[in-house]
Amino acid sequence: MDLSGNVLTGRLPKRALKLVQEWTTVYQDELLSNWKRGQQGQLLHKIPPLK
Repeated sequence: MDLSGNVLTGRLPKRALKLVQEWTTVYQDELLSNWKRGQQGQLLHKIPPLK
């Protein structure tokens, strides 16, 4: 998966894919922040599950 919810390799069932895509849309800012933190060797912040 990329940060936009697109499958890079493999497959997910349609329902699971829709849930992951919704989650990445809702938490886009948090995902980008964690990506930057990870590249700098910092600890990642927890991102809540989809409600």
